[in-house]
Amino acid sequence: MYDLEQGMEPISPLTNLSWAARSKVFWNILDSDDCNDSSIKIYVLSDMTTYDELKTFLEFIYSGSLPDTIPLEHFRTLYVGAKEYEIPYLQEVCRNHLIASMNSSDAFDVLELAEIHSDRILKDAISEFITTNMKDTLFSTKFMSFVERNPALAVTTIRAYVNKIDDDRRRTHNTSGEDP
Repeated sequence: MYDLEQGMEPISPLTNLSWAARSKVFWNILDSDDCNDSSIKIYVLSDMTTYDELKTFLEFIYSGSLPDTIPLEHFRTLYVGAKEYEIPYLQEVCRNHLIASMNSSDAFDVLELAEIHSDRILKDAISEFITTNMKDTLFSTKFMSFVERNPALAVTTIRAYVNKIDDDRRRTHNTSGEDP
């Protein structure tokens, strides 16, 4: 295992403790007989596609926190890595950031991310955002490609919007004293 901050120098055994303490997956890897018997230790983090993403992930592993300025797309990658390597706190931090920074242009990407990783909290939040901002999201440039990639999820999303409209109409009629 190598430390990007130390110019690709070998990492000390204490660093392994940081990895194991933050991740159940890394705990199992580092606790395995194969890892303990081998003098060569290489860990491949395939979800980290850029140097900056990997560096940010490692910073979190070492410090337990993220830098203040991270591009939005890094949060998606870190979220996937947190899910894969079972790092609940990092997943929560990334999820909260994705929810706080929702917008019409990437709403369907985040919805797919939530669906793929079975994240009910993220899916509910992004679904609410989409149904509340349906006009903007339906006319976004990414909507058609989303429908082609994931027709079942698109139908579910549109049905949720129709249900929201029906619920809003019922509430309006009930508060005005009219029958629905």
